[in-house]
Amino acid sequence: EAMQCHIPVITSQSSSMPEVGADAVAYVDPKDVRSISSAMLRIITEDHYRNELIRKSQIQKNIFNWDSTTSIVESVLFSGQIG
Repeated sequence: EAMQCHIPVITSQSSSMPEVGADAVAYVDPKDVRSISSAMLRIITEDHYRNELIRKSQIQKNIFNWDSTTSIVESVLFSGQIG
């Protein structure tokens, strides 16, 4: 949702977030307050970095959308791979 709104994203470096965000987001250790605050400060103070994240996110967001998800689910359902 943030990517859709042209807002830079800060997210955890765990779980599936690196797959989803690729190089279009700022990664932090979710248990480290300094990691989170450093990412926030960098986005606020470094215009080039912030704008680069936003630019990259406009490309990355197209990989994960409802249209592509629907197509994948339909192809699996109609190919008989489930059930």
